[in-house]
Amino acid sequence: MDEKQISMKYIQFIHQKPALSGSITVNGRSKSGIFMPEWSKYSNSIIYRYHTDRGNKGTGGFSLNRAFFLLNCGRLSILRQ
Repeated sequence: MDEKQISMKYIQFIHQKPALSGSITVNGRSKSGIFMPEWSKYSNSIIYRYHTDRGNKGTGGFSLNRAFFLLNCGRLSILRQ
């Protein structure tokens, strides 16, 4: 895959900001559920915040760049609605 295709995919990801689902490990604990994009007043940017399978907000989140990396690694997948 050449660099131009990767950057276009990243640009599409940034514009769409899809909801992601999957499982990640944070500080030795597994977090499985949905990750939704939200505005963070603390970092003044959009982050992906963890939501449980029941829809409750969990603690933690990560940046758009980290979400794109986890999506490409196969740890997270785009949530089909």
